[in-house]
Amino acid sequence: MYRTAARSLFAFLLGGLIFLPFAATSSPDPMPEDQSVDAALKGLGYTIIPLRKTALNEYEMEATINGTNSITVQLNFQMTSTLLDIEAMKDIGMKYDKAGQKFQMGGDKEDLYVVRTDSMNIGDGRIGPEEIFAVEFDEFDVLEDSRIDGILGREFLIKHKAIMDFAEQKLYIKAN
Repeated sequence: MYRTAARSLFAFLLGGLIFLPFAATSSPDPMPEDQSVDAALKGLGYTIIPLRKTALNEYEMEATINGTNSITVQLNFQMTSTLLDIEAMKDIGMKYDKAGQKFQMGGDKEDLYVVRTDSMNIGDGRIGPEEIFAVEFDEFDVLEDSRIDGILGREFLIKHKAIMDFAEQKLYIKAN
């Protein structure tokens, strides 16, 4: 029995030694040193968005709606939907309609609106046209002191195949 086990181990090791060089020669070439992650992802159609990290370890960025209206949006991995602040939309002259639904966050419940954009530019990419939900941030305890104009939620990140580089503070998305 000892000899059978020893032969099996020897055959396994010998087989591994023969197989290993074959496996090593068939693996893909590593990325050339002169090609950065940014260049590789741009080549795959991704847009690069520089992020700012706040004192509360949240990430925010600048966006432009319809070419000229600048807003500040924050990434929020806990929010399922993307939301804009209705007051910020009024300030930049955006039109909105009641959605006929209520939005609830925590214990607060308020009317939900829809903002229709022709385009939204984030980083070097253009997204849109989009229909984005909006609420009055001041009506929600968790948002009332917010200095941001919108929140990018998970549905946005999923839709645009987002990749997050926390170390470099960059978000990569596939724009339209």
